[in-house]
Amino acid sequence: MPASRFRGNVLDVLQREGYIRGFSKINIENKNEFKIELKYAEGEPVIKKIARVSTPGRRVYSKIKDSPRNFDGLGISILSTSKGVLSDNEARKENVGGEILCEVFYEEIMSISGRIPIKVPESAHISFDDGFIVAKGKLGELKFKLDDSTDVKLNEKEIQIKPKNNSKRSLEMWGTVRSRIFNIVQGVTEGFTKNLILNGVGYKAILKGKVLELNLGYSHPINFNVPDDIQITVKKPTEISIFGSDKQKVGQIASNIRSFRKPEPYKGKGIKYDYEKIRRKEGKKK
Repeated sequence: MPASRFRGNVLDVLQREGYIRGFSKINIENKNEFKIELKYAEGEPVIKKIARVSTPGRRVYSKIKDSPRNFDGLGISILSTSKGVLSDNEARKENVGGEILCEVFYEEIMSISGRIPIKVPESAHISFDDGFIVAKGKLGELKFKLDDSTDVKLNEKEIQIKPKNNSKRSLEMWGTVRSRIFNIVQGVTEGFTKNLILNGVGYKAILKGKVLELNLGYSHPINFNVPDDIQITVKKPTEISIFGSDKQKVGQIASNIRSFRKPEPYKGKGIKYDYEKIRRKEGKKK
């Protein structure tokens, strides 16, 4: 690469952190360039990915306490600090922050969670059936179609998910498959809950068998039919709790009910999630 003092400082960091074997300055056709000796481990390059962070139009700075730790130590950040160009590890030791130049990874991991095995509770039974993974528990049975780009194994009471290769598809689906399997295991054993809050004069919910009646300020009440595999409870006229084993379905039902009267930003009237914060706007002044 073309030689410069700044690039030399960055290469010094990569060499100190063990990402390259070394580099030297050479002259080619009266131009100074760096000759870099790359590093390999078991035939694979140590540097799998370099991602630029700061750009001329967008400078990204970090305090020492906020200095990022990339993928639990599977990579480093390179910072330009008052004490020179340093890795994030060196910056923490020197107790300085600075501009984040780039991030370097020695393992191309698309998902941190994908590496974590899923613990199977005693009350759950896991099996494989014609390309599906099936989870059975006290709350019923759920299954998920496995992706061909991942390798799923059941070892005693743990489910381990690994990518079949280093292709982009395998790395992208790694964390997704892990999350979907975790959701069905948790769904059949513990289930998922979404809570909604009604805010407004006269707004209330009434559960009549398998029909949820909503009074939301319209000229008529809204009747919502509750699916058989979903449980809805009305603790108070202004509080709705949705419970089920399928996380996606619970979330979809909650979203559908919320859509009948979304919260507005002036008085906050409407249906909102219990954890939701409504950004309020100032009303028109006289």
